[in-house]
Amino acid sequence: PNAFIIYKMALHETLKKLNKSYLLSTFSKLASERWNNESEHVKLAYKKLAADVKLERRKMHPFVFLQDNKVK
Repeated sequence: PNAFIIYKMALHETLKKLNKSYLLSTFSKLASERWNNESEHVKLAYKKLAADVKLERRKMHPFVFLQDNKVK
């Protein structure tokens, strides 16, 4: 997942703990607006997390390469 997807997943978990629920379309818009208003510091942290996840996946599956969303 990319940085925004990880951010969206974290937001979903936070809202779930607060017993907040939204329609998917409403939640997606909320997540997008919040992401766009986040500081570069926060975005950088999520980008680093996404890079770490990508690295771990490469370690677990060293012979699987994704190109244009297709497994090679």
